[in-house]
Amino acid sequence: MMKENIRFFRKVSISSKNINKQVILIFFSFFIVACSNHKALSLSVYKGSCNNMATKTSFGQLIKDPEKFNNKFIELEGIYRWHPEESAIYKSYNTNDVSNAIWVEFNDTLLIEEHTGSRLLGSKKEFDKIINKRMKIQGRFSYENKGHLEQYSGSISNICYLEVFKE
Repeated sequence: MMKENIRFFRKVSISSKNINKQVILIFFSFFIVACSNHKALSLSVYKGSCNNMATKTSFGQLIKDPEKFNNKFIELEGIYRWHPEESAIYKSYNTNDVSNAIWVEFNDTLLIEEHTGSRLLGSKKEFDKIINKRMKIQGRFSYENKGHLEQYSGSISNICYLEVFKE
């Protein structure tokens, strides 16, 4: 009888260890899934003096009916690319068609990083944080200004908000 009790308690002890491992595994799985939302994890948030309410729009809406948004503040989300003769936001990493991209003008914009107080255009190091990153941008859209060589669908200037997401 004593040996049977010892075997029973060993089995119960082993199975409770497995349950603990399963609970821990489930907890970490939920934690990883919860942290995978890129919108919840911002790398940087830059803010300027923006008193206007931006109209949230998509690339599809903007390309289809650019006159509707002309000279209005918009909010757009996409991938920012920069290299000599290009400063633009694209719908995705896989898109290379500049006629479906929006030119981005930072030249007269003062954007301050929310947590550090550093200027976006104050140093190359700060600016490098946004290149090839998914971002949310707010600024004034122009259908008439089509950027470098007039090849883009429009431009965003007077940028007053920029959020860069971790990927």
